[in-house]
Amino acid sequence: STWDGRWGYNAYTACCACGGGGLATEDGECSDDPLFLDTDVDSKPCSDFAANSSVVCSAVVRTFCPVACNYCDKCVDLPWLSAAASNCLIYLARDFCTTDGEYGAGWPEPDEFTYYFETFTNWGHTALTACCNCGGGMSPSEVGACTDDADFLDTDNDSKPCFFFMLNAAKCSDVVRVYCPLACGECIAPGSKNVSELLLDCEDDANFQSACDVYTVSS
Repeated sequence: STWDGRWGYNAYTACCACGGGGLATEDGECSDDPLFLDTDVDSKPCSDFAANSSVVCSAVVRTFCPVACNYCDKCVDLPWLSAAASNCLIYLARDFCTTDGEYGAGWPEPDEFTYYFETFTNWGHTALTACCNCGGGMSPSEVGACTDDADFLDTDNDSKPCFFFMLNAAKCSDVVRVYCPLACGECIAPGSKNVSELLLDCEDDANFQSACDVYTVSS
């Protein structure tokens, strides 16, 4: 069809809803996509970029061929979707932003602005904080680290921050568990107490009980 073939994929191989997609890599594994073809430049596969260090990898090629482009230790996108259900790869493909956090050539001209990056804030992030190609993302040392995202807001549930789930771990959705692993008890080794159990062992200072009650999270 008209939309087949870019970067070695069509909707049937790229999109989960169409029967395609792929499995998330484990433990921050960095690997090149064997199906990728740089259809913007003579349909080169990842191996062409590995074999020729003088060839400059575009932002798209770095996304699909991080090993060949020596980009594994540079930046990792957050597992983010905008409020319009666009992920970082869509922002990259449509040239919506630049690496220094400005609007890209694919975004409407300034006199046509109806929407801004902030318009599509979701889970406490915009593309500017979530996507490497937009100046955000995270370092490899942060991948797999068991810390809660201080900026996260569960926009599917009254914009609750991570600390809400410390005493409400049963309410953690799949998305919340990704951004709030500590609060949701995902970080605890087998046999150890989870965060909720640890908090229940804790007592407020009686001298400040009235102040503490103000911050009590209802279940």
